[in-house]
Amino acid sequence: MCSSDLLETLKWIVLSILGSIFIVPLAWVNAALARWLCGKTTFSDGTVASFRGTGSDVVVWHVMLLLLGIAQQFIIRGDDAGGKDVPVLLVLYIASLAVAFTLIKWFVYNVHLSTGPQLTFTGGFLPLIGWYLLLLVSFATIVGWAWVAVAMYRWMAKHVKGQGTAIEFRASGVEFLWRTLAMALGSCLIVTIPYLANWYTKWLVRSIVLVRGVESSFAELIAERKPPRPTSQAGPPVFGPIN
Repeated sequence: MCSSDLLETLKWIVLSILGSIFIVPLAWVNAALARWLCGKTTFSDGTVASFRGTGSDVVVWHVMLLLLGIAQQFIIRGDDAGGKDVPVLLVLYIASLAVAFTLIKWFVYNVHLSTGPQLTFTGGFLPLIGWYLLLLVSFATIVGWAWVAVAMYRWMAKHVKGQGTAIEFRASGVEFLWRTLAMALGSCLIVTIPYLANWYTKWLVRSIVLVRGVESSFAELIAERKPPRPTSQAGPPVFGPIN
């Protein structure tokens, strides 16, 4: 891995931290990060991805998501012996998922392939809540969360569709478990974070497969393909420098 890759990864980590601190700039940081990630992604058939979203599209949702997270932390750390704050906490969690759902649709809507149709996320909000709850419960099993996370990502990938095109996520639970643990443990040493983040991202991208020639309802995709309102198989993609 060349030093320029590590420096670029470090830059995005620092910008993400600063964006989270100042809240409002995070929308523009995430949009720029998405453009960088997509610009570095190439599928084995030569298809390249690009991202056309901007921070102004979703700044309201980013601020709302961070404020909801802060409110959740205040309630969790507060003294609630009687459990009277549980319904409020539940509402905040559902509201956070609603914002996250909008951001997922915004991201997919703005990903463009150099060859092929426009993409749409057709997954539903209620299934997303179900996956989130299952993921929370799975942490009680110590390691089972890795398999649930992979299943959730497969569900999300399954619902990213275009006319005649589909996406698959092909990582296994074992791969997700050991790589995530290695990422978490290795990040205890600050100097290793850029390397591990780059290594982990490349693996995630390689686990995404673009599939051509699948049947899909054009009418359904047109109905689903609305800009989110805040205001044959091509093989796995390769994350790396673009010529």
